This record gives sequence, C-alpha cells and structure tokens, in this order.
Amino acid sequence: MRIVARVYIVTFHQCRRAGLAFAKNGDVRIHYRVMGRGPPLALMHGSGGSSKYFDFMGWTAKLKDRYTLMLIDARGHGLSDKPHEPEAYRMRLMAGDIVKVLDDLGIEKAHYFGYSMGGYIGWGLAKYYPKRFRSLIMGGIWAEDPDPSQVDAEELKFREILRKGRRAYMKLFREQVEKERKITQKRSAIEPLLPYRLRNVSEMDTKAMLALDISHSKERLHILKLLPHLTIPCLLFVGRKDIFYKGAKKANRLLPNGRFVSFPSLGHFETWARLDLALPPVIKFLDDVDHGKAVR
Repeated sequence: MRIVARVYIVTFHQCRRAGLAFAKNGDVRIHYRVMGRGPPLALMHGSGGSSKYFDFMGWTAKLKDRYTLMLIDARGHGLSDKPHEPEAYRMRLMAGDIVKVLDDLGIEKAHYFGYSMGGYIGWGLAKYYPKRFRSLIMGGIWAEDPDPSQVDAEELKFREILRKGRRAYMKLFREQVEKERKITQKRSAIEPLLPYRLRNVSEMDTKAMLALDISHSKERLHILKLLPHLTIPCLLFVGRKDIFYKGAKKANRLLPNGRFVSFPSLGHFETWARLDLALPPVIKFLDDVDHGKAVR
C-alpha cells in the first residue's frame, strides 16, 4: 500500500501542474480531483450535482485525512463532457467512467461511495467491474429495475421541466426542498446549501440531464438477481422517509455481505446532508472492511 500511495501523490501533483485532471472513456472526458491520504476511495454525487457537493456538505473535509479521495464528476455533470444522446448514459459506460479514473491514477482497487444516482452507478460497478472495488457504499437508492413500458406522470412532468430549461428546474428544486422540510417538520439540513445547489443548477446542461433520465428509465440491470452472488462488502443507507427505503431494505436482505443503516424522519436529500448521522456508519464500515472484519 505504501508504494501505491506514493503513486497517488505523484499523479496528484502532476494533475495540479497540468491544471484540470481528466480521464477519457472513449470520446467522453471525465473530470476528477484527488486529495487526502490513505486507502483510495472514489466518490460519486447524485443526479444534477457535481463532485463539489461532497465539499459543500462536509464529506470531503471529514474523509480526506483517512482516505485518498477521488472526487469525480459524472458524465453530463460538472466539468465532465455532456453528450446529449441517451445511448451515452448506458450504465456500462457510466460505471466504466469510474474505472477509467482508477486506471488514470494507476489504482488497481478502491472503495466506492455514491449517493442517489451515484448509488445507482454503484450497482453498475457491482455488475460490470466487481473486481476493481474493495467495497461499495450506496446511499439513497434501491435495486429495482425500471419497467420501460411504464413511465408515470411524475416522470413525464420531470422530463417536460428539463425540456423547458434551467429556470424551470431551479423552481422544481426549490419545491423539493420545501416538500422535504414539511416531511421532517423542521428546517432542512440542506437549506444552508441551497445557494450552492442553485448555482450548480444555473450551470446545468438540461439536454444532457434529459438524455440521462431517458436512458436510465429504459435500462434493466437485473440487480436483484445479482445480489445473492455479490461478495463485495456493501453498505446501504437511507432515510426512512425516502421513497427508496423499502427497496434498499429488500436489497440488503439479498446481500451475503451487506450492512443496512436507516435514519428515522429523514427524506432523500436530507440524509446525505446529515453528516452527524450518516458519517459515523460510513467510517465504521470502511474501517471494518480495511481491517477484515465482518460487515453483517
């Protein structure tokens, strides 16, 4: 591990001298940042965000003294390329973007932590690249496949908002924050982060987001069939007010090497922002994996 760690440091300084760091997956450039020290840990944000969300929410500051962090912008997000074709967002490609970053840094295996869409990409890693990861942490996600023949009214409404552009999406996000505040019956932990989120949305490529949404609604990964055979240690965490709660709990029951953590009264956005609740089980899980302890 010490020899590999020196490779990370050299690569990071090379990236700093070069300015922005990008890995390439086919014709698509994937932006990433590296910081910290210790075992490698890849971080992937949710839909509509960027790697900076881990900074804004405090995850980066809390993890960088324990792990070498690879903060990655998903394709269609942040400083990564943003194709407008749904085929460009197939899960094998999006999961492959993470692996290309590992390759670019000379890392054979890493831990992975993804939330929401990032958690969904974690299932893609489990399906297509399981040998490249020591563990998978997936928050705010379940393992059910979408039914391509069924697109509900909410999904169609969301796509119409994306077609209208950024202003419509910003309005939707404000409504989602207010809805979550009503669920928790208190000031949401993500409200102080709202200025960062709105700035991010103001820079969003809604055509890329629409392509991603269409692609993911059509693709069936059959993850539930994979779970009983998945030996990688997995942590699933979710708020009990999240629509994904029951699905995440179901998925964990199928995992032979899984751990499940839930948080009462928290919804989807809130769970990721509550480091006081979510950070301790994430660190304990990583420590247990690193020390060869059982995660059940």
